[in-house]
Amino acid sequence: MMESIRSSSPELRFIYIYRIHKDGCEVVFDLDTKDVEGNLAGDVIEHDDYISSNLSKFFKGKNIDLVITDDYYGWLLTVYHPVNDADGNNLCYICADMSMDKLRSEEVSFLAKFFSVFIGFLIPILVFVLYIARHSVTDPINKISKAANARTYDTKESRRETLNSISKLDIRT
Repeated sequence: MMESIRSSSPELRFIYIYRIHKDGCEVVFDLDTKDVEGNLAGDVIEHDDYISSNLSKFFKGKNIDLVITDDYYGWLLTVYHPVNDADGNNLCYICADMSMDKLRSEEVSFLAKFFSVFIGFLIPILVFVLYIARHSVTDPINKISKAANARTYDTKESRRETLNSISKLDIRT
């Protein structure tokens, strides 16, 4: 039955049942995989860092937060589900490790799509802003410069004519 559960998802790598003791985790059941042989029932395995730091939660049969590890077995998300008797005493924990590798490839795919859409919106906006900048800033400055260069400033009258020709350009910025 546990093998059919594990085969229901390609990301589900390990399923095992441990009874947590002070001196280690007693294996109740541990499925073999094609890469890793499971431990035998009754074996006691040393606590890992996470279990050691949360022993009180494990002994009380509390729900345990999801654990993400990246070690010898790969990048895994571990779920611990308590099995308690009718009096609330913890009997064991059913544990499942899911591979997070597919999540990484989906994350890269999502980021690629996100940046494609972002650039798809950015380019038309950038073209529009450059168009507005040219017609609102560059063209008026060029018209003023051209009008100013076309005039002489020898006399008071020539300066007045230059100013009048610039004001006739009707530039509003």
